[in-house]
Amino acid sequence: MLFLGRLDPKKGLDLLVPAVEQLRTGTPALHLLVVGAGDAASTAEADRLLRQPVADGWATRLGFLTGEAKAAAFA
Repeated sequence: MLFLGRLDPKKGLDLLVPAVEQLRTGTPALHLLVVGAGDAASTAEADRLLRQPVADGWATRLGFLTGEAKAAAFA
């Protein structure tokens, strides 16, 4: 699953991470890829959410991507 956008509390990453955790019950191969950047506080919060034990190993944050790297994230 791809989350691509500005890291900001109003984007709902705090809701998405637990929702993906629930989806993984029936789809254990599901992986969340978080692509985007934000201010220092939003980036720190995204890192905290994705470092939690629940997201360990099934969520990755790549930061801001452009060009071929961004297209690869969609693939």
